[in-house]
Formats: sequence, C-alpha cells, structure tokens
Amino acid sequence: MATQPRAVTSFYHGKQYRKGDIVEESDAVIADLEKDGLVTTKDAPAPSNKKAPEPENKKAK
Repeated sequence: MATQPRAVTSFYHGKQYRKGDIVEESDAVIADLEKDGLVTTKDAPAPSNKKAPEPENKKAK
C-alpha cells in the first residue's frame, strides 16, 4: 500500500486542509507542498504504549 500524503499543518490550497488530513492532489502538487513543508509522505510513527515514569518521592526516609 502506498503512503498517503498527510498535511503537517493547516493550510489552504484550493480547499482547506487541517493537520493530519489526507491531501488529494496531483503528484507534482504534492511534491511542491512537501518541498514547502506543508505535506509529508512519510509514515507516522507507531504509537507507543509506554507508561510515563513514576515521579520520585522527595520525602527523606
């Protein structure tokens, strides 16, 4: 499956795109938008299910 281009930030290019939306434009337009930093074709990193570290108890024992 090909990677879908997603908006990195909100912008307007013929239609309103919000951060995370799939951008449906021609390959040439996608390349220009990616060059300008508005679109990415890289896969999003997989979410991690790691728990945040427990806060240390500052009270002296």
